[in-house]
Amino acid sequence: MITIEFTPDDRGDILNETARKSLHEGLFTLESLTPTDFRYSYFVYPTLLNIGGMQFLPNAPVPIMDLMYCLGYSLRDLPRDGKSEISFTENSEIIHLVLSGDTVKADSSANPDRHGECPASEYYHAVRTFIASGMRHILGKYPQLDGHQAFSELAELAVA
Repeated sequence: MITIEFTPDDRGDILNETARKSLHEGLFTLESLTPTDFRYSYFVYPTLLNIGGMQFLPNAPVPIMDLMYCLGYSLRDLPRDGKSEISFTENSEIIHLVLSGDTVKADSSANPDRHGECPASEYYHAVRTFIASGMRHILGKYPQLDGHQAFSELAELAVA
């Protein structure tokens, strides 16, 4: 079993108070930001990642765009390379993913003695659903971002 969820929090859309104020004053637009900006500085929400009973992100505040990218890359990397990693700029944790037959196995550098696993088909479905849900939430609040490079890249990763 796998669960990937986030809890929207308006305060997490734009964490930096200066950026929030500058955006409000029209000094920049969200459309002018790069995909990297979105990955690390925006849309930081409490997030849950549970693979086979192992909680990797027990409602930790995580930039969901970064997580969507990492999970999207895993859709490409697991079938091709048999492994993938999810890393975070906020901390040193690395989640290791390994494809073993038709099972995705996961462990964490923060707790290497514990691991979880789920069927690969379940993993791929949950990741695609999470990416679609995250994009739907953000684009629902900020429709001007539709067509932005970051969302085009995520859409491509989700069909890998």
